[in-house]
Parts: sequence; C-alpha cells; structure tokens
Amino acid sequence: MQGTIAHDRERADGRIWQVTYGRVARNQSPSADEPIDLQALRDELREALVRIKAFASKQGLDNFAACFANGLDDLAAPSPVHAFHKELANPSLLPLAAIQLLSAAQSAWVFGGMGSWNDLGFDGENQATYESLSETLYGSVNRAIVAATNASAAGSDCTPDPDPGSDKPGKRMWWKRFG
Repeated sequence: MQGTIAHDRERADGRIWQVTYGRVARNQSPSADEPIDLQALRDELREALVRIKAFASKQGLDNFAACFANGLDDLAAPSPVHAFHKELANPSLLPLAAIQLLSAAQSAWVFGGMGSWNDLGFDGENQATYESLSETLYGSVNRAIVAATNASAAGSDCTPDPDPGSDKPGKRMWWKRFG
C-alpha cells in the first residue's frame, strides 16, 4: 500500500486527519509462507500481557499494569472499547478477533515518548526480566497489528472488486469504497 495523509486543523468535528491509501499489488497474500492465525496471535498476545502485567504490578508500576489489563480485557471483549481507533481500520471489514487484537495492541502500546515503558530500568535479574518481557510484548503487539489489519483483505466479507480500475458509470473505484 501507498498512501497520502492530509489534515485540516480547522474542522469543527475535530476529525482533522484524512488518510488515503492505494493498492500497489494485487492478489498477493500478506505472507505466502505463513497463514494468518488470529487465534494463535490472540493467545500469544494474551500470554505476553499476563506476564508483563504481573511484572509491572510486582514493581508497583500501576499505570502500566492498567494498560496491560486493558489489553487483556480487549482480547476477551465481545466489543472492545478501550482504544481501538475505528479511523485506522473499518470494523465492518474485520472479524471480531482482528478487532480484539487491534484494540488490545493499542491499549498495551507503552513504547516511545517521554515517561514510556522503555524509559524504565531495574537492578539485577529484574532488568533481564524487564528486557525479555518488553521484547516479547513489542514483537507480539506488532505481529498482532499486521495480522489484524491484513485480515480485512483476507476475510470473506471483503471480496476484492473483480474490475477495480473500471470507470463504468455507477461503478466505484476500489479505493473510493470507504470515502
């Protein structure tokens, strides 16, 4: 995908960003060697969150533990509410497992910025545990985002337009579906 981003800071509704994507490849699976298994990714992310939440709680890092708890809640919720930005993906094109993954990943994203999770440091074995848990969570969250996003293209509810470049009257071009 390639895209363009525009913004209008003066919009009354506060929705200042507009992102337009365009397909640069067609009929290619996200990973030809590895099928998307959303349930396995949910299990992987759940395990990472359980372990890092326990570590954060043990260290008295209640704000971070709450982020991880929200991520766990999102993975189990029939309608995740903590963080999923619907502007980033159309939930009508995603299976529930993908929505849960996106919401949990966003709830549990504690990396980057001042005062973030990766600004922490510990003594002794706690540092090694922190680094291992952080690396596991970071990888799991990123895999979840990619797989959940790709699920919109792989699911049966998102059938590609057989003639996406058509300019026949009354026919919408594939990139204008969400406009």
